[in-house]
Amino acid sequence: MASYVDLTTVFKPYIKMNAAVSVLEDAVLQMGIDAAEAGINIGLARTITLVPADAPSARLYTPAPCGTRIDIDDAATITAVGGVAFDAELFRCTPLQHRDPSGQWRPYDTIETRSGWTVDSWGDVSVTGTWGWTVIPPNVTEACKVLAKDVLANRDVAFGMHAFTEYAAQRVRTNPVVWELIGDLRGIKSFGVA
Repeated sequence: MASYVDLTTVFKPYIKMNAAVSVLEDAVLQMGIDAAEAGINIGLARTITLVPADAPSARLYTPAPCGTRIDIDDAATITAVGGVAFDAELFRCTPLQHRDPSGQWRPYDTIETRSGWTVDSWGDVSVTGTWGWTVIPPNVTEACKVLAKDVLANRDVAFGMHAFTEYAAQRVRTNPVVWELIGDLRGIKSFGVA
């Protein structure tokens, strides 16, 4: 997994902390970043990984019941489907031209067959490509910084209560900024972020 936020160059300046802190404090800050990254991955139902430098590799996928679509992991390129070189006459990858509706780069996440041709008789389908993102999306980095700061601020929270007034206890709330930042990147199986 690629780290969404670097401790020294990104997170410490974000929380306005002097770079010359103890190793113990660095370890605590890194745990906050790691927890935020894990929470974001759960919310996205995917892990944002960078494309490795090595050659393309093959992965197996089960086509959708209709037989005209294969949901795949994030792919920067697709070079073969079913052991045959990728043919744009038979298949199309989406999002088209690696662009989401706002025009931002996105990896392919679906292969669709063209002209009603189905792959359902194939069983599991081998897809060869390079897997991952070319860069960590800036909104994921920002969401990780916000969530890591919240995680660290809540270290002393007990039973979900962060403050008590003369009238009632105040509960810790989820941060809507995080959800707004990563909402468009959610995978098919996602369900939320703490």
